Amino acid sequence: MASVFFLLLAAAASVAHGTDTPVSALASPAMVNCTQVVNYPAGFSPQAPLGCTELKQQIAEEVAQQLESLANASAKIGRCGTTCGPIRHSFRNCQEIKKAGFTENGLYYLDLDGPGHGRPPFEVNCDLATGTTAFTHDSSRDVVVKGKESPGSYVYNVSYEVPMHDIRAVMATAHKCEQWIQYKCYSAVLMKSSSTRYGWWASWDGRPQHYWGGAHPGSDQCACGAAGNCANNATTCNCDNNDAVWRVDNGMLRDIAALPVSAIVLGDTGDKAEIGYHYLSKLTCWHR
Repeated sequence: MASVFFLLLAAAASVAHGTDTPVSALASPAMVNCTQVVNYPAGFSPQAPLGCTELKQQIAEEVAQQLESLANASAKIGRCGTTCGPIRHSFRNCQEIKKAGFTENGLYYLDLDGPGHGRPPFEVNCDLATGTTAFTHDSSRDVVVKGKESPGSYVYNVSYEVPMHDIRAVMATAHKCEQWIQYKCYSAVLMKSSSTRYGWWASWDGRPQHYWGGAHPGSDQCACGAAGNCANNATTCNCDNNDAVWRVDNGMLRDIAALPVSAIVLGDTGDKAEIGYHYLSKLTCWHR
């Protein structure tokens, strides 16, 4: 069992000397053979007697503490990256992680109120070439819309991996955030047909947003409507042409007061030939 601690000490020493030590090089409780444990290492004083399960649990706790110390030491010298797994530190966004010297893209922990305080840390995707912070969700794919005819009868609630209040707290440190939204349609209205409003998206706090990506907030338009090049000059979205042709409306959403998208609301897919697919990108934010 002493090998557990010797490996940890060697790993910590390698960090102190500027070398990378992957977590896979560290021992785990599964490596311990209880029948071979005779002497406990110095500083390890379990309550005797301990069964095998209890012994492994106590070793697991010791290993976890050592890994935390190792990760913190690595974070200070900016060399850990993904070799030590996601790092928990008092960073508020990925730009601060970049400024701390980290260079490897991947998953990192943010802890907005500091270690040991009320709000738990959470994991984000960092692009450390740009310092951008990204939040992923369950709708970064084509999601089919079918069998929902009435206006607003289809509702897709977007589920983010980070709580909304934490996303908004990180956004408060950003000067720009954006999400790409898209709807591919066949004989299905996106936003309006005559005076009937079929679809919209909802802001982070549930407010209906009556425009699509690439258009101005509140304009009742898609990108083609803002540019004046829709499939039909009488409509402000390609899908609102409502014909038996595959069409698409897409563009970037950049209203930081409304983002991220919390729901996509649609309709006009009740007839046999009517169908649509919506897609929403991750939320990406830039910080100074």
